[in-house]
Amino acid sequence: MSMLATIQQQLRPRLMHGLLIVGLCIGYAGVFLLLYPLVKGGIAPLGILPVLLAGWLLGRYAGLITGVVMNVMLVALFWSVQAEFSLSLLVFQALPSNIVVPCGGYLIGVLRELLDRTKCQARDLTYEREQLSREIVARKAIETELVDAKDAAEAASRAKSTFLANMSHELRTPLSAIIGYSELLQIQAEQQGNTECIADIAKIQSASQHLLNLINNVLDISKIEAGRMRVEPTRFALPRLIGEVVAAIEPAIDRNRNHLSVRLDPQLDLVYADETKLRQVLFNLLGNAAKFTEDGEVTLEVQPQLSGGTAWLTLGITDTGVGIDPEHLPQLFEEYAQAHAAATRRFGGTGLGLTISQRLCGLMGGEIRATSQLGRGSTFTIWLPLVSAER
Repeated sequence: MSMLATIQQQLRPRLMHGLLIVGLCIGYAGVFLLLYPLVKGGIAPLGILPVLLAGWLLGRYAGLITGVVMNVMLVALFWSVQAEFSLSLLVFQALPSNIVVPCGGYLIGVLRELLDRTKCQARDLTYEREQLSREIVARKAIETELVDAKDAAEAASRAKSTFLANMSHELRTPLSAIIGYSELLQIQAEQQGNTECIADIAKIQSASQHLLNLINNVLDISKIEAGRMRVEPTRFALPRLIGEVVAAIEPAIDRNRNHLSVRLDPQLDLVYADETKLRQVLFNLLGNAAKFTEDGEVTLEVQPQLSGGTAWLTLGITDTGVGIDPEHLPQLFEEYAQAHAAATRRFGGTGLGLTISQRLCGLMGGEIRATSQLGRGSTFTIWLPLVSAER
């Protein structure tokens, strides 16, 4: 006992200090110093046998079997040499990982990696944190790219609108001269009785007017997209507007041998809306009805409606023309859309008329609703808020 007391008093602090340094250097979770006397004829080195056997069992079987076998062997070893035994040795051997070294007749145990699982969890958390950081950086990069792409798209849209505005101005200037001179030529031909030239001059006027309408459509859609289209409501007589639109559309109605009927509710007189835009929408829809109908009927019905507690002005245009396939109705108001490619080849047009009409109605607080049956005709109804004209 004197030797054990000497070691405990003199060597234990030094050994513990050294073990702490070793543990800190190699990353052990904790270190413990356990001294057990194994004298009896220099049998101390046998104390390493349970550890070696436990290591082999741990590699082949479960940890529970390893712990049981190791502790049984330790008890048997201590009993065989009739040495002092402490239950703390069993606790030490049951710890996750340790080193047992025989030294000077004693077993020196060094505990290592007490918190292996905690270390693994810490590594996993570090990996997840790094992965999350990488994802955040990638997400921010994507957001930056989206913002840059949005800015570039807006800049391109502004450039397109500016280009279209300039182009339409440059085209309309000479086109207006062509239309004006063709009208003068027609007057002179009629005065001189030159009937042979009148038909050709009429073709020039028709083509020029058609081109002017296309240019105006492109300019309108560019203004709407750029947000430069303004609504200017005024008080006006609705019957007068209807009469002017009908008079302007009659040549297109007669061209395909159609008949136009107008039904106007007598209660409707003065209304408050953007007269110019309503005229344009009506002319577009009636023009489409006349273009896609041959030897048929085109009807314009104007009446007030009450829907959802709101008073509406409805203007329905119904025709008995070619109709539209129901599957094409959802795309009908998209830019440059027509029911099918054959319609473009047969009837012409840019496919902007309905898009412009729908957006103009949207600017006025309304919309256009469409129903159609292929081969039987279509109905397009303008819905606008019915605002009192007394304001």
